[in-house]
Amino acid sequence: MAPAKSIQPAATKRNKYIASLLALTVGIFGIHQFYLGNKKVGKEFLFTCIFIIPIILAFFRVLGYYS
Repeated sequence: MAPAKSIQPAATKRNKYIASLLALTVGIFGIHQFYLGNKKVGKEFLFTCIFIIPIILAFFRVLGYYS
């Protein structure tokens, strides 16, 4: 019986240096996760970015009103 071939995900064929560069530049949007083929994690990054950043900005704006 021949050994079974292992199926590797597409993420292993991607350049890790490009993924690192994407993470450093636009990582908050999850672009590096989409590049690596992790669509679910990329969507989580994007969703978090869309809703968390405005909350943080509003928090600092409120602090500015009281100073």
